[in-house]
Amino acid sequence: MPGMQRTFPAALLRPADLVTCDILGHKLEDGVPLQFGTSSTGYGGKNVTSVTLSVTHNRDGSVTASCHRGNA
Repeated sequence: MPGMQRTFPAALLRPADLVTCDILGHKLEDGVPLQFGTSSTGYGGKNVTSVTLSVTHNRDGSVTASCHRGNA
């Protein structure tokens, strides 16, 4: 859901699996990073509300995703 963060347990998502969200009419997609860390993708521009999808591959193997207004 937009504006909410969700953590998926270890082994549910694997590196390179695709995470998607629909927010403010925009479909954002990003893969789970191969290494531990965060990747993000977004949409924005002049006179447009920016939206961002952030995906974090945590050291315990879990994956945290957040789809929200604004930049990462």
